[in-house]
Amino acid sequence: MTAAASSAVEAGRLADIATAEASGDARALLAAHDAYLQIRPTAGWAWNNAGLAAMNLGERAAAEYRFLRALACPGFQERHMPHSNLAMLYLADDWVAAADQARESVRLAPQFGPGWWNLGNALTRGGRTREAVAVFEAAVQFCSNPPLAQLLEAKRKACLWEGLDALEARVIATALAGDKDCPPFMAFTYASTSAAQQKVIAERWARLSYEDSPPAWSRVRAAYGRIRLGYLSAGFGEHATSRLLVNTIENHDRARFVVIAFATGPCRDQAVPTRIFAAFDAVHPLFGLSDAEAAAAIRAQKIDILLDADGYTFGSRPQILARRPAPVQINYLAWPGTMGAPFIDYIVADRDVAPDPSAFSETVLYLDCYQPTDSRRTIAPPPPRAALGLPDDAVVVASMNAAWKLNPPLLDVWAGILRQAPNAVLWQLAGDESQEGLRLEARRRGIEDRLILAPVVDDVAHLARIAQADLALDPFPCGGHTTTSDLLWAGVPVVTKRGDSFCGAVSASLLRTVGLPELVTETLDAYVAAALAVIADADRRKTLKAHLTGPGRASRLFDNRRYVADLEAALTSIAR
Repeated sequence: MTAAASSAVEAGRLADIATAEASGDARALLAAHDAYLQIRPTAGWAWNNAGLAAMNLGERAAAEYRFLRALACPGFQERHMPHSNLAMLYLADDWVAAADQARESVRLAPQFGPGWWNLGNALTRGGRTREAVAVFEAAVQFCSNPPLAQLLEAKRKACLWEGLDALEARVIATALAGDKDCPPFMAFTYASTSAAQQKVIAERWARLSYEDSPPAWSRVRAAYGRIRLGYLSAGFGEHATSRLLVNTIENHDRARFVVIAFATGPCRDQAVPTRIFAAFDAVHPLFGLSDAEAAAAIRAQKIDILLDADGYTFGSRPQILARRPAPVQINYLAWPGTMGAPFIDYIVADRDVAPDPSAFSETVLYLDCYQPTDSRRTIAPPPPRAALGLPDDAVVVASMNAAWKLNPPLLDVWAGILRQAPNAVLWQLAGDESQEGLRLEARRRGIEDRLILAPVVDDVAHLARIAQADLALDPFPCGGHTTTSDLLWAGVPVVTKRGDSFCGAVSASLLRTVGLPELVTETLDAYVAAALAVIADADRRKTLKAHLTGPGRASRLFDNRRYVADLEAALTSIAR
């Protein structure tokens, strides 16, 4: 081939890349780059861009291969880019490897914003949130579209609250504007957003993120056959979702339903995932498959109803759902609000968490209580208070929610309660990264000597120890979900202030279902008064505990068979 002919071929393939980029078609973009690399196999930039196209398609192995080929190209001057992209790729299952790649990216290019961003994500995923705060602050300097939501997440997890109000306001404004770099999780759970605002945020996010129209569904379910249920989740491992869901999977009526797991996350050999995987009729691992391949695998199982137990939480794969692998798709359990996506048909909820169905883009499937529990759980005898660092003569007021749910106004309220109840101490769950920040904030409010931090332990030890609490205070605006269920199961009453959105009303739902609606308050003054009344009255505390360990334990909240019957009736009504 002459030089002129070679140049013409190269120009044509570069034009194909430009056309594919303009179309936004990731598959065409990958093919165009791969075609160019056939004639320019040492073009590091093309290998890197091909890797990005493969990653956008969910093709992990193909993306990794191309990023590594980019790094192997001699003379490639932008090696920081594939290192940063590998950090994104590795984040789902190996935060250490992700952090290593991101560190190399910023070492090579100290002002490369995406490298700092990906390093912050990896550190946050690994629990190194104090370090992540500094990293995200660097990313803010170098990114044209700064990672405000991620900085907010890291500051919340580390309990570093300086400037938090202003940052939260910026995140809400950014999310409402439909910024693709501000995931809904941040604005739903870290910010004081209303249910109506959350719907706007989710719908704009879905519109930006999942533009392709889902394929038409042609298959018709066989008459009188068993309904084929699919559960899609990255959280079938040691995760709160699994702990809530496992007994439901066990109790599904196999005469009427086939129940299949589609696991998008890496699986670990731990007690809970072993039990939950054993409960399914079949398990299909999708981790490592592209979005298209995963959707095809679900379609091949002829699923009638697909329940997504992730929503927009970490590790979720909404791109699979956007390909419409099942005729009916449901937002279920993990995501506390609407997904705002046209490919999600229903959400499972109750009248407490979803009093206004217009706040949801999905059709609401109402149950008596939306949250399942595990009726088979047992609680070991609690260790003595002294072994937990708790005084025997105090009223122990617990907050066993993760420290990221706390915020300055909330701690102000709790500090005020402690000042009016000198016989009480606050027992707060805190990992290593949040302890220093929490102690500082307690010191600022004059309650440092009343704060007792509970380290993170495994689920069995945690359920045993929380029974030593006399009362629990629910945080706001995002309240307890699995945490509240655990506390009630352990016999600990919870005082909550009902929030405006799904994530702030879960405790209200659980308390009503367990038969303690009087602990649900509607105003801040009523919340404080209810807490002080329980703290001051030892007989009342005994009565509440007796209810939870007696009639409450027999309530609908802890009767999973009744829950499953309610859920199955709803699912049967929508099966196509």
